[in-house]
This record gives sequence, C-alpha cells and structure tokens, in this order.
Amino acid sequence: MTFLLCFTYFISVAQTQLSVTSFQYAIQLFNPAYVGTEDHINVSLFNKTQWLNNSGSPVMQGISGHVPFSYERLGAGINILKEQTATVQSLYVNANTSYKINFKNGRLSFGIRLGLLQRNENLNGLLVKDQNDVLLTNNNQLLPEVGGGFFYKQKSFYTGLSFVRSAGIYLETDARLKNYYHFIAGGSKKISERLSLLPALRVVYTGDFNPYAVLLVPVRYDDLLSIGAGCSTSSVVSFVAALNVDKVLGTTSNKYMLSYAYDQSFNKLNNYIGNTHELILTLKFVPSEKVDRILKRKVTVSPLFFD
Repeated sequence: MTFLLCFTYFISVAQTQLSVTSFQYAIQLFNPAYVGTEDHINVSLFNKTQWLNNSGSPVMQGISGHVPFSYERLGAGINILKEQTATVQSLYVNANTSYKINFKNGRLSFGIRLGLLQRNENLNGLLVKDQNDVLLTNNNQLLPEVGGGFFYKQKSFYTGLSFVRSAGIYLETDARLKNYYHFIAGGSKKISERLSLLPALRVVYTGDFNPYAVLLVPVRYDDLLSIGAGCSTSSVVSFVAALNVDKVLGTTSNKYMLSYAYDQSFNKLNNYIGNTHELILTLKFVPSEKVDRILKRKVTVSPLFFD
C-alpha cells in the first residue's frame, strides 16, 4: 500500500493537466474560444474516478458553464474543478471569454482565459525512509493560470488550438509555470440514413513530456445514442457512449445528454492502477424563441452533432 500511495503521489505531481476522456463534450475545459459557440446556455457536471485498484487514486469532480450573448458574437464561461488524491488536493477556477466572426463557410472564435490553481499537499501519512527528502515537503500554493486559443466550426467539421500557461511539475518549492498546448479536430460523416461517424482527435503537448494523443471513433444512431472506442499513446483503450436523454423523455425546450467513458490500461502498471470511469452530464437550456427554429431545421443543439 505504501508503494501505491507513493506511486499515486509522484504520478499526480507529474500530470500536465486535468484529463477528460470524452473531450469532445468538454472542449471548454481546455479551450476558452469554445465558450458561447452554442446558441444556448450550457452547464456540464463532471465526475472521473481513475485507477480503481489503487487506494487514494485521483478523483476529479467539477462544474462548467458557458453562454452566448450580444447577438451570439460574444461568449463567457466559468470552470470549477477539483482533483483529489491521497496526498494532494487541487482546485482549478478559471473564467473564459470569446469573440466570434463568420469565416469561410463556418464560424471562427477567439478566446482568452484567466484563472487560479490552488494546490494543497499533505504528505504526513506517507511512510518514507528519508525524512529529509526535499521532494516530500508539504506545499500549499496559489498559482495563476492564463490561456488563449481559437476554435473553428463548419457544418461537418471542427478544429481548435489553445494553450494554458499553468503550474507544471511540482518537484520544487516554487513551481514553474509552463505552456500546455491542446489541439483538437473532429467531424461528422454520414454512413447511412441513420448512422453517422463522429471521429475526434486530441493532442496535448508541453516541453517536459512526450506529446500525448487520443483518438475516439464513436458511431451515432439518429440523434439518440452514440457508441464507440478509442486509443491513446499511453497504451490506454477507451470505450465511450453518449445518450440524448431528452429524446427518451420527449422534451423539446431543454436538452440533456449523459456521456460515459471507460478507460483500460494495457501498460506494465495495469495490475496496480486498474481502470477508470468517467461521467459527464450536460444540460442545455434553450431559449423558447429558438425551440421552433431548431425543430423546423430538424437539428440538435449540440455542436458535435452538427447542423
């Protein structure tokens, strides 16, 4: 158990940013230009439990919201996320704003981010041989986060590039601030009258680590359900699913989507860390004057189900 607790600690200090498997439903977490790109209020609840075989494994929970205004040219949003391990608790709070213009056959948005990261360590519960090890000193820090990016969406394609300047590895008393770069791309390809392919790619890069990439390939049935799989460069295979709950309930004014992701690692540490589960509940509050327009066009209000 001591080994696993130490392992959890050193992995947590080396993580680059909070990771979401179903990233296509949480773009606002790492790209501020995405906020306000939907024509309604969007609120998402997150819960991710990693490495179930490991006591004290990371648990991430949070809430995110964003909304368009000023004739949908501007957008604003906020993210509040907490990550807890056996030894470290991190709280991310950031505000985002965006501005959108028509470009080619789609919309191009630019965004900026300002936020804070509060990080508290409690290493007193660890059993260590060297009590003078500088790596095992409790640190309580409040660190700034700034970022920016762009997001572009056409009828059946989207892409984005963003960066966040945030705290990197916490192996020193004074944590260094580093840039984390996020690239995403995805699209929609109809393969039959009722089936569509929704591939999505995400790449994360920072100077201290090898680039990390994940590819997801869900298949959507009508606007009701999507199921798919994916893989990443860290030897993880993912299974993802998303359900439009409003289709089941028969509602029209608001939209409810529940997504689930299961990650299974196939590297050498699999027997120690186990699998990962993730849930995202998204609530889309559509203004009543837009409901008729949406129904007449027979489109959904999710930016990833495409108009």
